Amino acid sequence: MNIISNAIDALAENGNKRSKKLNTNLDTHLDTQENLPTIKISTKAISSGEVAIDISKNYQALTVTIF
Repeated sequence: MNIISNAIDALAENGNKRSKKLNTNLDTHLDTQENLPTIKISTKAISSGEVAIDISKNYQALTVTIF
């Protein structure tokens, strides 16, 4: 759970920086869905008793395997 909490905090921090930058830019534009901060979590059974968990933020992957 800590890794998910840290990812959420990092996305919120980056989103706040981007919002401030957009507010000071005269040529602002609306964010599209692909530009919004995103966390993607995927799981996969590797074998009996083993699972792989893939956690990505805006598709920059961080993979953790739990045995």
